[in-house]
Amino acid sequence: MQAPRWARGAPAGESGESGESEAMMQAFLSRNAMQLNDLLLNSPHRPSWWVRHAAILNANLAPATLRSIVDEVTRAQRWWPDRNLILYAVRHPAADEHLLDHLHSVSHLLRPMDREALARRRRASIDKEGHRTPP
Repeated sequence: MQAPRWARGAPAGESGESGESEAMMQAFLSRNAMQLNDLLLNSPHRPSWWVRHAAILNANLAPATLRSIVDEVTRAQRWWPDRNLILYAVRHPAADEHLLDHLHSVSHLLRPMDREALARRRRASIDKEGHRTPP
């Protein structure tokens, strides 16, 4: 008899389909932003908690792909199972003003730690803009 999914370490709702671990490793290790985007948009493992978390931990993730992950979380209102995706997205090097503005618009739905991280990131962006030298 096989142990329940929660005992095997997989979040509830995961399909556990064959190839999910390979997709997760590919998402984490990919050095190509286009390949990573393709994996997240066209893979049967796109909804996988593991694959999305692996992708968001990859510094090569493009801003548009990062936004698509966050948009999916906000659209589906999966605040509890995907809670760390928001925190990782705010801290990701590809987090652009569009993403930060979007998260600010739904900040009332975020955890206090996510709101604090968002505020810090927005302040850092403003400070960075203030220290740029004119062309």
